[in-house]
Amino acid sequence: MLLLKTEYTLWGVNMINFSNLIYLPVDVPNPPKGAVEFFDTIDYKDMIVDTYRTCHHIPIMDKDGTFSSEAKEVKGLVEWFENEIFTWSMPARMRIITTPPGGHNACHIDCSPDRIGTWQHKFRYVFQGDRTTLIFNNKEEDVRIHDVDKCYIMDGAWPHEMLNTTNKRKYTLTLGAPWEPQSDDKKYVEVLQRSYNKYKNYYISSEKWQLPENWKSLFQPEYDDQLYLLENYNGA
Repeated sequence: MLLLKTEYTLWGVNMINFSNLIYLPVDVPNPPKGAVEFFDTIDYKDMIVDTYRTCHHIPIMDKDGTFSSEAKEVKGLVEWFENEIFTWSMPARMRIITTPPGGHNACHIDCSPDRIGTWQHKFRYVFQGDRTTLIFNNKEEDVRIHDVDKCYIMDGAWPHEMLNTTNKRKYTLTLGAPWEPQSDDKKYVEVLQRSYNKYKNYYISSEKWQLPENWKSLFQPEYDDQLYLLENYNGA
């Protein structure tokens, strides 16, 4: 990826440059307990099927900001979003990625080709499952995230996949489009900086990484007509 200065001054404060962020735990309270017990009662046939990522989704919020009936079933979850998350992000499409025991979410890229080169930070939390089985595909070697029981920000534009090596479902909360924070979003960057100060030993950067050879084939098929935009893109 693009090699940038690791620090810079913004709003009169020395800041870390998060353009190469791959993974960072977030300094916010974890969501309320009790969600897993409810998620376990939902049958796969009542979930959204994601053929591209090869997984199922439990809806939590529509992209227009409306909470689902499922979200309201988990005591305190709606309030947690409103008080702890939407104060620095925004209501957006949220789902629980549900990976069955022994399942594999196919390697994919969570943005369109025309958004490559912009911040594609995504919010995640693993309610149940092995956190280290989120894997980023690097040309040199694949990299797993750390086993930290915290919400985290990850780069959706870097090819990644997920496994479930346990005998229970893996539940991963996702917050994505149309939320797309950028470097001039003061509230968001301040959360990143605070989180980095606390969890910098767990921070993963793509600064010295190279994209895998097949990365252009990992976009959703519906974006094939945009691939020409990447003809001269080398990861910078």
